[in-house]
Amino acid sequence: MTGAGYVRTDQIKEAVVGHELDVLNAIGIGWHGGRGHIDCPYLDHGGKDDWRWDTGKARAFCTCIGQRPDEGGSHSIFDVVLVREGVDFEAAKIRFAEIIGRAHLIEEGGSGPRGQMQDAVCLLSAPVEDRDDTLPLKYLAALPLGIDPAAAPTPRMCAVGSKGVAGSNEGVEA
Repeated sequence: MTGAGYVRTDQIKEAVVGHELDVLNAIGIGWHGGRGHIDCPYLDHGGKDDWRWDTGKARAFCTCIGQRPDEGGSHSIFDVVLVREGVDFEAAKIRFAEIIGRAHLIEEGGSGPRGQMQDAVCLLSAPVEDRDDTLPLKYLAALPLGIDPAAAPTPRMCAVGSKGVAGSNEGVEA
């Protein structure tokens, strides 16, 4: 993602319900309903008469689904866009907002809370005003271990406490 904006997952998942056919049409999948099948629209498959959209279940079915890593037996509308357009989830959320006329859901200035990008590199280099590097140890200490933060095992990997990440302070005593 380029940092052009961010859409909250819960908001776009709710907003897209009932607009799946609009999304399919907008990304070039000529699904016209019914019980038939069309040629698979995925570039890595393209099987003849293999693909169908089930409106009632809001799921896509094809012989190729389940062949890619970390994939179940059917695709949500989000999965369809990810595979069809080769974009990541963050970019897909923006695409959905634009397609269904909900551009107001796109928050400008970044990819998350207060503009903080949510990739590993950006999270590990949070701005000084948003950092609290004691949070990872406090979190580990607050786990069922029930130990003092000073006695918490120190992670071997790089760990940064970011006050800007939702939920990073939940259940952690300051």
